[in-house]
Amino acid sequence: VAFTWAFSRRAWDDRIAGLAAWIMAFFPEAILIGSSQMREAFTVTFGIVAFYCFLVYQKERKPSLLAWLIIPILLYFPFSPPFAAMLVGLLGLFAAASIITRVRFQASSWRLWLTLLVLAVLALLGLWLTLRQFTPAGMNNPLEMLTWWLRKSASLQALLSKHASGWLQKTFKMVPEWAQLPILVGYGVLQPFLPAALVVGSQAPIWPWITAFRSIGWTLLLILLAYSPFLAFRRHGNQHLARVISLAAWISILIASFRGGGDMWDNPRYRVAFLGIQASLAAWAWYEHRRINDPWLRRFGLGIVSILAWFIPWYMRRYLGFNWPVDGLFETIAAGLISAILVVLWDWARQKKNQTHN
Repeated sequence: VAFTWAFSRRAWDDRIAGLAAWIMAFFPEAILIGSSQMREAFTVTFGIVAFYCFLVYQKERKPSLLAWLIIPILLYFPFSPPFAAMLVGLLGLFAAASIITRVRFQASSWRLWLTLLVLAVLALLGLWLTLRQFTPAGMNNPLEMLTWWLRKSASLQALLSKHASGWLQKTFKMVPEWAQLPILVGYGVLQPFLPAALVVGSQAPIWPWITAFRSIGWTLLLILLAYSPFLAFRRHGNQHLARVISLAAWISILIASFRGGGDMWDNPRYRVAFLGIQASLAAWAWYEHRRINDPWLRRFGLGIVSILAWFIPWYMRRYLGFNWPVDGLFETIAAGLISAILVVLWDWARQKKNQTHN
């Protein structure tokens, strides 16, 4: 929480930092994971510490600060070398964006690139040490080992998700093979899925409440995260930091969905490892939309709620025997998208009418 606040304050201001800290403190998945015997209690911390150290170096340009950047990354390695490699990659994205947006190259920039090169080598070494016990004999190239591991992980998650969910089995039979992985990744981004959490029960009385708590928290954060790139890339001006944080946040979300598939536990667990930058980005989007009085956050929220609303009777039909005429997945998605478009058009027309009267 402290480093999320410090990162957001360095990136923007005190108001955004305060909201980002509250999101980190009360985000349901962070509470659940942080109170469990899981590695994410450490990776969440080391991840945002690394981003904070990198931002401090960017602001102050002191080479001695690079040592503080190396420490959280090295501490990250024992918990998950692949995710540590991803952390280095995201920091490299920050570095590249920083240099591209700078008019002049500063003399100290070579030190940053050298440090990131060393970290990349360490990441590859960590990947080799970790993955050599899983990959076929004779495969020694770390990048080749990583590619093999990602391919096998995707196949495994697709297999597990398909067998765990009856509607996924039915859906995969209806679509070509190339479309199965995008569907699985998109399904993973939505986990835990709010309509399912509100309808599907459990033999453990407390678990539906926990699932609903997790789902509501992720849905609210997802609305802000979906809106953030739209806001950052649509507006002109000094938005490069928001743009690069948007890219980093969504890369981490999509990779977690790729690795975890539709798993209700592993997928959110992988995703929450980079909650710090996600909370910071969501807080920026909230205050930026208020500052410019942008109606599109409201429209994003109305559209997402419209789509989710169609899935509630769909799940009720499957699990509670509710008499509902729309039983196909793609028909439900299409109805939700049409409803979302109509709601957004209604809100736009209503705003135009009010402006005309004023």
